[in-house]
Amino acid sequence: MSRPQAKGITRDERQLELFVRTSDLVDVRSKEYRDYMRSAEWFRLRDVVLARDGYRCRWDMMVKGETCLMVDLPLEVHHFCYRQPLAAALTADLVTLCPPHHITADEMRRSYIKTTAVRTFARKKHGEFWSDRYDLNEMEDEFDFWLQTTRNRRAR
Repeated sequence: MSRPQAKGITRDERQLELFVRTSDLVDVRSKEYRDYMRSAEWFRLRDVVLARDGYRCRWDMMVKGETCLMVDLPLEVHHFCYRQPLAAALTADLVTLCPPHHITADEMRRSYIKTTAVRTFARKKHGEFWSDRYDLNEMEDEFDFWLQTTRNRRAR
């Protein structure tokens, strides 16, 4: 007699839940975010990260083998992920980047998380071989509709 598999959340389901949570998690336009980014606590953490990274853009930490050649640009500290509350940020969650690489890193994070969430959603809804029948763009539209519906239900 075979043992029933333990009921648990798969890695894919965690990724999907992460997307749902992080897509709503931090609104960079919010007063909470602006206040935190102006706080003494943030500036202390930022200074630690800048010093750790040698006061240079660490694009090589984001993309192996690529080095930032831009000089004389102001440096910014990028969040790999945001923790709640914002004050719970760890130095391991942060990296020093120049402004162009910071923008690129944000776009890469959003794109990766969204693509992973769409693929997970498609697998859960249509099965392992969903890509035989559906296009990724179709699934993205279906996912966006599902996500909006989920957010509306949570808001009630």
